[in-house]
Amino acid sequence: MQSLGDKMRAARIEKGVTTSEAAKDTKMKIQQIIALEKEDFDKMVAPVYVKGFIRLYGKYLGLKPEELVEQYLAVTKPPTPAEFAADHNKKKSAHKQILKLKKPKEDLKTDDKSGNAGDGQKSSPPKEGGGNTAISFIVANWIRMLTVAGALLVLLLIISTLRNCGNQRAERAGKENARDIGMIENLPEPYLDTNLPIE
Repeated sequence: MQSLGDKMRAARIEKGVTTSEAAKDTKMKIQQIIALEKEDFDKMVAPVYVKGFIRLYGKYLGLKPEELVEQYLAVTKPPTPAEFAADHNKKKSAHKQILKLKKPKEDLKTDDKSGNAGDGQKSSPPKEGGGNTAISFIVANWIRMLTVAGALLVLLLIISTLRNCGNQRAERAGKENARDIGMIENLPEPYLDTNLPIE
């Protein structure tokens, strides 16, 4: 069975038009027509629009648009849960195989007493939590603690700066209020006429 993109490309060539002419006639972007013919649907927008582009382009080429859409849906249908699980298990086993390949080859064990190789026996792998692993764990913990301490120090500096700014503002406001009050208390004498009769 001919693929969707091949079918569209063959119909366009049979019609005798280039991709740019088809884009001009259908008012689609040339990149969309190329993506349709290459079946590169990921470069296009949402699947709803892809179906619309397929219908438009198929109608322009003289193909049956609904058949093209059905073929597109068959190609891009999401996997069933069973297919998804099978694919997941394949990926998981492939990952395990890669990890096995990445493991360092174990050296042959030497017999300490005789100095001979120990009959092809492999040495036992290093125990978990020993040597470099413990050191890297300690270093990682120290780095975390220093990071937290640094963050707390920065936070304390920000808080103290904000408090100092607030105190300076309050002092300035107090001085301005005191100056205003002083101006009221030191009124000139014409305003303080004591000879007026009290009513």
